[in-house]
Amino acid sequence: MKTRYLEDIASELGFPMVSSPHPIKGYKADSRKVQAGDLFFAIPGQRTDGHMHLKEVAEKGAIAAVVSNSYRGEDFGLHLFYVDDVLDSLQELARRAVQNHRVPIVAVTGSVGKTTTKEFIFHLLSAKYKVGRTPGNANSQVGFPLALLSMTGEEEVLVLEMGMTECGHIQKLVSIAPPDIAVVTKIDFVHVDAFQGREGIAKAKAEIFSSPKTRLGVINIQAMEFSSLAKAGGIPKKTYGFADADFVIDPKTQEFCDDKGQKILIDLPFTATHMIENFLGAVVVARELGLSYQEIRAQAKTLAPFHLRFETLEINGVTYLNDCYNASLESMKAAFVNIPKDLSTKRKIAILGEIKNLGSFSEFIHRSVAEIAVKHFDQFICYGQECLAMEEIFIKNERPAKFFSDFALLQEHVEKTVSSGDFVLIKGSNGNQLWRLLESKKN
Repeated sequence: MKTRYLEDIASELGFPMVSSPHPIKGYKADSRKVQAGDLFFAIPGQRTDGHMHLKEVAEKGAIAAVVSNSYRGEDFGLHLFYVDDVLDSLQELARRAVQNHRVPIVAVTGSVGKTTTKEFIFHLLSAKYKVGRTPGNANSQVGFPLALLSMTGEEEVLVLEMGMTECGHIQKLVSIAPPDIAVVTKIDFVHVDAFQGREGIAKAKAEIFSSPKTRLGVINIQAMEFSSLAKAGGIPKKTYGFADADFVIDPKTQEFCDDKGQKILIDLPFTATHMIENFLGAVVVARELGLSYQEIRAQAKTLAPFHLRFETLEINGVTYLNDCYNASLESMKAAFVNIPKDLSTKRKIAILGEIKNLGSFSEFIHRSVAEIAVKHFDQFICYGQECLAMEEIFIKNERPAKFFSDFALLQEHVEKTVSSGDFVLIKGSNGNQLWRLLESKKN
């Protein structure tokens, strides 16, 4: 938030005063991203332990590191803060930073559409305020507090994305940055095995209403079907969607109607229904924070496509729809039904990556994806072992499909198969990194 020195960190973590004339220029937990003047958090991870990289971060110019009390190695010229739990210390520093910067906070969670909704909220509010936001999908137990510490302190509103992989994760993020307005997008099968189904997911997402500071919920009408969300927090909630909600929009005409019956046309630079629905959630927040419809309409005209989210590219005569930022059953369905209706292409090809972190639900969900996909595409190229569950549906519907577990072989096949005049959707979990298929083509 504000410019900090090591003495500020020492004070907030309960250490004796440290004298240092150098300001902390950044906060990192990934040694590969460290730059001169940074404070490094040596957090143990699944693949590596930050303590193993202290020499590296020192060589890159970091000035200090927060380390575990159990660390017995060298300091490599860094000032070391020894703590019981490095992650807890990072989160506490972020909590204090937010506490000292009293501005309205909008928090966004949900299974699908939360990053896009966050970006739409940011874009609309920027018409009137200096807005800070968590970048990309920095919504985790580590990325979220790092993003908060990296803000300038000049923000008038904060728009923060909150993610989870376990129960209690959302509640922890809320304790760091309690929202005034909590937004919940659609609930879907994401990290579903850890929560024993969508009801469990909804219950964990309802933690976003765990702060007494939260005064309003803005909820997709689909999410209100889950009682744990509908009843959470005991606060007013405004719903949004295409029908039967407080705020509705006709995806064909883009006519918007609010909870007071006022109607307005909003000219959006996209027609995909899921993007329109996410934008509608952002409109509800913008109105709540004082934006006029005139300001909202003007901001809507300046929207640009988001990277890797329903991004259309024309390369060597091929139309690519690059939507591989992430994937779930709901987002796969949205991508399929929103492909352009007036295509005059030779073939419609879907390059699909497996949906990750589904556990025992994987076969059911991949088969469900296939049952929808066969209605929209002529040919399939699939990446990842879990996609094999789709094979029976493709064969039954006489759709040619090729499956790969090796990315190099996938890329080679795509190069040989796709040709000028084709339409190609690329869709899968971000962990598949299917966007790499287009990297060489764009250069």
